[in-house]
Amino acid sequence: MDLSSNLDHFRIFYMVAREGNITKAAEKLYISQPAVSMTIKNLEENLGNKLFIRSKRGVTLTKFGEKIFNKVDSAFLQLSQIGGIVEEEDQLLRGEIVIGCGSHIARQTLVEPLKKFLNFHPQIKIKQIEDVQAKMFSQLEKGEIDLIISQYNEIKNELVFKPLHNQPYAFVRSPNAETTRFISFSQGSYAQKIFSQFIKDYHYDDVPNIQVSGYNFAIELALNGLGTTLAPAYLTEKYVKAGTLELVYSDYPLPNINFGFYYNPKLLSRAAKELIKNF
Repeated sequence: MDLSSNLDHFRIFYMVAREGNITKAAEKLYISQPAVSMTIKNLEENLGNKLFIRSKRGVTLTKFGEKIFNKVDSAFLQLSQIGGIVEEEDQLLRGEIVIGCGSHIARQTLVEPLKKFLNFHPQIKIKQIEDVQAKMFSQLEKGEIDLIISQYNEIKNELVFKPLHNQPYAFVRSPNAETTRFISFSQGSYAQKIFSQFIKDYHYDDVPNIQVSGYNFAIELALNGLGTTLAPAYLTEKYVKAGTLELVYSDYPLPNINFGFYYNPKLLSRAAKELIKNF
């Protein structure tokens, strides 16, 4: 028996069992009493067992009918809870927003919007994750995360990028660096594209390099005299002022970093839509 095609039959059965009377159930369901009686008869034939004991006072469940009712009662309770989840989402009472971004970008970009948003929606959970950018973009396309806060790289599939602010890049190294070495980045990143063009322009193909996955580690290596790296100026300016790093290759034309956030307009939750209004 294909139970999925008989949901309406079980709904009618459920109402008859609750009311204990076919006529009253028909009134609640806004259908005729003969239609209810026929549905119960068909359901009993499909299940191969009697569901009700009929009397002049109404109907009562058989032992078999009680077992079926308990299962149906549980199923309809769960269906009603789905309605509650939808209502909560609609009213932004609860929920979770997952944001993919590095901690250095989060400090610059995310703090103030979160303060504004959570003042009005304190029950919303916020989860910040940091991972390989390609993996986070895949998660964003699937709706597993809501936003990626990042420097602009490229538009990917159905995603949208909203710019927030620009930051300049800078080449830096320790004044005490004893070696000519470059600290570059993972292939596919925007910073590495700039680095690769710089290497090509200056014919530095034979210069040794260290490849890392993020700015913070690259800066730490540069502070320890292990090479020259490229980083957003806001991450390096305090070290430059303190004299622990120095600007180099200042004549090389570097583009600005366009920071902002990516989102998937087809899968953006109501809560995430409200959050991005605060940027």
